Amino acid sequence: MGNIGIGFIIILAVLFVTLGWRASVIVAASLPITIGFTLYCFKLYGLQIHQMSVTGLVVSLGIMVDNAIVMTDSVAQHRRSGLSPLAAIRKSIAHLKVPLLGSTLTTILAFAPIALMPGKGGEFVGPISWAVIFSLLGSYLVSFTLVAGVAGRWLPADLPDKGLGLNKQWFKYGIEVPHISEKFASTLRGALARPWLAMLSVVLVSVLGYVSAGFMTSSFFPPADRDMFQIQVYLPADTAIDATRKMTDEITADVKKINGITSIDWFIGNSAPPFYYNLMTGGEGMAYYGQAMVKSSGFKESDNAVRLIQRDFNRKYPSAQILALKLEQGPPVAAPVELRIYGPNLNTLKELSDQVRLAASQLEGVLSSRSSIGAPRTKVWMNLSEEKMAQVGMSLTDASNQFQAALIGVVGGSVIEGGEDVHVRTRIADEHRGDFSHILSGYLTVANDQGRATVPLAALGDATIGPDASSITRRNGRRVSKVLVFPAVGLLSQTILTELLAKLDDDGFTLPAGYELDLGGEAGGKKDTMGEMLTYLNIIASLLVMVVVLSFNSFRLTAVIFSVALLSVGLGLLSVFSGGYSFGFIVIIALMGLMGLAINAAIVILAELKASPEACGGDKPAIIECVMSCCRHIVSTTLTTVGGLVPLMFTVGLFWPPFAIALIGGVVLTTMVSFYFVPTIFLLMAQRRAFDPVIDEPQAKSLEANV
Repeated sequence: MGNIGIGFIIILAVLFVTLGWRASVIVAASLPITIGFTLYCFKLYGLQIHQMSVTGLVVSLGIMVDNAIVMTDSVAQHRRSGLSPLAAIRKSIAHLKVPLLGSTLTTILAFAPIALMPGKGGEFVGPISWAVIFSLLGSYLVSFTLVAGVAGRWLPADLPDKGLGLNKQWFKYGIEVPHISEKFASTLRGALARPWLAMLSVVLVSVLGYVSAGFMTSSFFPPADRDMFQIQVYLPADTAIDATRKMTDEITADVKKINGITSIDWFIGNSAPPFYYNLMTGGEGMAYYGQAMVKSSGFKESDNAVRLIQRDFNRKYPSAQILALKLEQGPPVAAPVELRIYGPNLNTLKELSDQVRLAASQLEGVLSSRSSIGAPRTKVWMNLSEEKMAQVGMSLTDASNQFQAALIGVVGGSVIEGGEDVHVRTRIADEHRGDFSHILSGYLTVANDQGRATVPLAALGDATIGPDASSITRRNGRRVSKVLVFPAVGLLSQTILTELLAKLDDDGFTLPAGYELDLGGEAGGKKDTMGEMLTYLNIIASLLVMVVVLSFNSFRLTAVIFSVALLSVGLGLLSVFSGGYSFGFIVIIALMGLMGLAINAAIVILAELKASPEACGGDKPAIIECVMSCCRHIVSTTLTTVGGLVPLMFTVGLFWPPFAIALIGGVVLTTMVSFYFVPTIFLLMAQRRAFDPVIDEPQAKSLEANV
């Protein structure tokens, strides 16, 4: 909630400086109404208020005032031109209803793939998009009702004095710097004088962004910025649960010595409850397995603790495999790097998995690896003679049941403990259950006519100790061995995967006939997430084209708008590259939102150009005048959007800063593109074939009266 407060203050300051105190009060008053509308939509839609939805409100904070700014500035201009309040409201609504509806719908459609994305990824980031979508709907409704009415009633009709300074009443109308305005108009005239050069310059900058993407590191799902992490402990497969508990007690004592650790809770023989949205469950009945939820005093302390545990604990406890893992974003995965080997024979799968693990162990930065077909368990095979057992009146089933009762236990009753019914078992003492010679020297009980008698086990057969497969894993009905590789914290899983595949190729690793290799982990999650995100892409793209075409009734202008959208992606990538961040899932989300914002700015400029018959005919002064007339509210909307995102840019971690950088840098650069690219390409198209101007309803009635 603190981020919302900081963003709100920044937006108020921007509004006051650019629009003046009256207009800024009107726009600022629309904010709580729009936020209230958004929260009400959350309630109707059944969405909860949590970290992601609050972050969505922060993202939409600067966007939800865009319509109000454009409406307020339009009414103010009409009032200063001498129109009455009612006439100014009517003309602004008639002029802006279609363009702002088009820009609102296109921005909504740009965020729609994220909101509609199925799966765990959609559940996680979906509330961000829903917050933006509901905010835009509320902003449009509020702007064309309350904002328009109050602006027409309250904004003055007198003209501001030119100049900059307190004596010129800048606080009433907003700062105007004629020198800068003239410089901007001069650069715009230069761009229109050489339109092809201006267009080429803009395109080259965007292409530079696309090229820079090839030099960016890829971290598709960055670590979560949380004060929690998990520890997983694996002991040999035949380890008893008491030995596992003893090991976890020793680890707990050492973990609590690390600075910043506040609590650690273990779950032995089973996985911990999913305390984070994408944690995988498993480990049921694995006495040799334990998982801990560790809480620290902050994100930095958590990161430091993970590094220390990864560095020291496996050396200190050589009999155990200890994995300290940070919480990750994205869909649930068993490990950052996962190779799946499918095939029919378990022994062959085990051999292939061991080859992969050997190659992984030779890579720098790999902490450890595991295979779902683990080391075989020790198993006692009882070879009893059915003939001898028949002579004493016993079956194999009877013998099996007696061994089961002796080793695992017989339920003899139950007790109530803490409101739970706990079974009481009777079995062989722990010191004898692991003694093979004691088991072989045991007796079996036989029931006959004389009563019950005991028969030595050695008289009925013998026993041997041998290995047995610890587990058989399947995926989609096929036997599979999952090789899980765990890189050290701070290393990119994509880098480790690339090095591992190259190492396997160098070692001559090949799969026999009938066996198949597949990728899981982050690489598999990336593939699945992109597929989920693109589920509705065709439908949404068609709707985008339809909205823009209907808004302008022109395929040429539709091409201009989508050209701006494509250019904005390159500019967003350039911003992320300049900030030194990795390319990932959260950057893709930011770029999709950036396309909607870029279309928004282009639509506003094209609406002004289409409203001028002279500009539609290719008149350069008229085009410059149209661009200058909408310059103030475009700059204001850009600055408020940036202001709302600034708090996210300075958050700790690697999740939100690249998201904010992509939007902030992209929005600023795209605004410059809109000011130069859109007018120049409009000029070239108009010179080839003039556009049909859009005449507002009040203007049409005025023309009819003059006729």
